[in-house]
Amino acid sequence: MNQARKVLSTYSSDTFGVISALYGLGGLLVMHDASGCNSTFTTHDEPRWYGDDGLVFVSAVTEEEAVMGTAGDRLAADMIEAAEHFKPNFTAIASTPIPWMTGSDIDLTAAEIEEKTGIPSFGFDVSGMKSYEIGASMALLALAKRFCNAPNPSVKGGVNILGATPLDLEDEQYEHVKAVIEGCGLNVISSWSMKGRFEDLAKASSAEVSLVVSVTGIDTAKYLFEQFGIPYVIGLPCGPVTDSAVASALKNAVKEKKCISVFDGFVSDRDAVTVVIGEPVAARSLAMEKNAVLSNDDTGNISVKGNVRVISPIVDSPNIEALLSDGDIMTTSETEIEDELSKCKTVYADGLYRFVCPEDAELIKVHHRAYSGRIM
Repeated sequence: MNQARKVLSTYSSDTFGVISALYGLGGLLVMHDASGCNSTFTTHDEPRWYGDDGLVFVSAVTEEEAVMGTAGDRLAADMIEAAEHFKPNFTAIASTPIPWMTGSDIDLTAAEIEEKTGIPSFGFDVSGMKSYEIGASMALLALAKRFCNAPNPSVKGGVNILGATPLDLEDEQYEHVKAVIEGCGLNVISSWSMKGRFEDLAKASSAEVSLVVSVTGIDTAKYLFEQFGIPYVIGLPCGPVTDSAVASALKNAVKEKKCISVFDGFVSDRDAVTVVIGEPVAARSLAMEKNAVLSNDDTGNISVKGNVRVISPIVDSPNIEALLSDGDIMTTSETEIEDELSKCKTVYADGLYRFVCPEDAELIKVHHRAYSGRIM
């Protein structure tokens, strides 16, 4: 019963994470589902749907196809026909609960599409029952392995932005990240994948450093480091303290060729009465911003206290635990979150968390599209 919920919602699914990560790159994207997923994703999770062209479809699995396991045959035929018409940069299929439970071979279907069309095709065997960061991580890593698999001449000051999707970042946040990068004399050569371009993906191997702005970018960052020696920095600029920390870390990563987390050495107080709830990179960055002091001299030194802690209700990615300190927790339990918040005076979280905040606590709303979509 600890997993039962009476008030709180769930986060966007791994299926939607796949589509969000690939959206805007010129791919033909299909959610392999009976019905409903497409409208939910496009109307609540995907703000780009209203301004940009996007080839996002649903396969419309019938009851007979689900029972007999024949949906893959029609799906392959439909996608081959659509691919020949639209001429996409790639095709991708994201599974959902029904085909996942009935054992549909998504990889085989993708392979058949690629064989018949010559267009790079991906199959993502996600269940639709885990949170979005799993699917987005899978999608970004698949792109890297397929389209960024050869070294390129190094571009001085080149930066990859990894893990940027509208599920975690608003447009204004993305522009702020870009401004911080450019403000320290560097330049963005690829964005994975918010405001990114398909043709820039292959250029990622020429970067000097990558900036990971959400947990969804960590696997891709590790791949680029292992394959091409490109170090990465983990952190989301969200104010003077984190802007300075990220800028300094980017310069040091380029100079020393080492990977850096701006949270290193920042340990939260387990009894802190101020809490940030959300995606761990964003939440830890905001916690650092709210309880750190930037020196007034020219050293750029940051003194960090521990009186803000983090609750990560996103727990599926194996990379999350390493992002948190001993004073932070991971939990999806509504009861546990409510108990933790009962001790708090200030809560930074999506507006939907107001229902479990104590009356005497101040809720400072931080919109998280992967949680409340367009509701808040």
